[in-house]
Amino acid sequence: MAQQRGRWELTIDARQSSLGAVADFMEEVCDTLDLDEDTAFAVRLATDEACQNAAEHSCHFAEDREVTVSCEHVGSDLVITIRDRGEPFDPTKVRPPQLDAPLEERNGGGLGIHFMRQMMDEVRFDLTPDGVNSVTMVKRHVVGGEERHPTH
Repeated sequence: MAQQRGRWELTIDARQSSLGAVADFMEEVCDTLDLDEDTAFAVRLATDEACQNAAEHSCHFAEDREVTVSCEHVGSDLVITIRDRGEPFDPTKVRPPQLDAPLEERNGGGLGIHFMRQMMDEVRFDLTPDGVNSVTMVKRHVVGGEERHPTH
C-alpha cells in the first residue's frame, strides 16, 4: 500500500484471490480516518463491490490485469477511485435490479451497482481515451480535519 498524507493507493492483480487485500486496505484507510462504524461499513461494501465488478466483469479474473484502488481525503470527504484496463464498461447497459420481484424472477444483475449508489453519495463511471475504466465514489462529510496515524 502506497500512502501520502491524505492519499492511499493499492494495486492488485485481478484474480479473485487478490480481492481480500482490498478489504484489508479499506479497513486500514477507515481506521486511519477514524470513520464511524456505519460509514466505514458503507465505504468498505461499495469499494468491495466496485473491485469485484472490475476484476470479474472487466478483467475476467486475469492475473495479467490489474485493479487499482485510490482513496483521498479531500476536505471532509472521502473520494475512492477504482481503475482497470479491462473490457470497457458501460453502466447504462446494466439493468437495474428487480428488488420487488420474487427471487426466482429477478434479472440477476445490477445489484452491486445498486449497493454502490445506495451506500455512497456520488458514483461516477468513466472510460478514459486511453482505455482505462474508472469508477469514482464519494462519501461526503465523513472525515474531520486530522487523521489518526497507525502506530506500527
